[in-house]
Amino acid sequence: MKQNRRGSRLVFLVGLVMLFGFSCSLFPIGSGKRFSREQCEDPAWISQVGDSYSYQHRSSHTVSDSSTIDFKGFFGRDTVFEISTDHTVLLPYELDRADVQAEEYKVVLVHEETGEVEILSEVGKDASGHLTLRPGKHTIKLVGYNAHGRLYLKLNVPQGVLVVDRFSEQW
Repeated sequence: MKQNRRGSRLVFLVGLVMLFGFSCSLFPIGSGKRFSREQCEDPAWISQVGDSYSYQHRSSHTVSDSSTIDFKGFFGRDTVFEISTDHTVLLPYELDRADVQAEEYKVVLVHEETGEVEILSEVGKDASGHLTLRPGKHTIKLVGYNAHGRLYLKLNVPQGVLVVDRFSEQW
């Protein structure tokens, strides 16, 4: 009888530990500690090569040169598109955000060779216009702290410009 009781306690304890571990993984409790709002204002951090992010939820739908991105609990910086050109070009774009709410959130263009950061949109602002791209590599990134919402980004890619979707391929 004692052996059976000890086995039941062990199974209960293991189950409790697993339940606790699973429930902790559902909430991005540590994300706010790993990232800071100040980083979202730091061009040196934003322009770093590579991504550093955390999401509670994210999904995207990409068709040709446009992406619709749904996200929740976003902290960090995440590359959406990588753009390469061998000549100076104007790249028309449209950026619509729906119900984006955040302590900090922006969409930026990073000129990889110079590290220059150009803000395309911040919380509460849709945008459209032309990006002036010099020869080289550029990235469009999301930068945020405790952000959620939906973003639609369309690029009208001219001939001779290569655009690679880096957001969808990560998952």
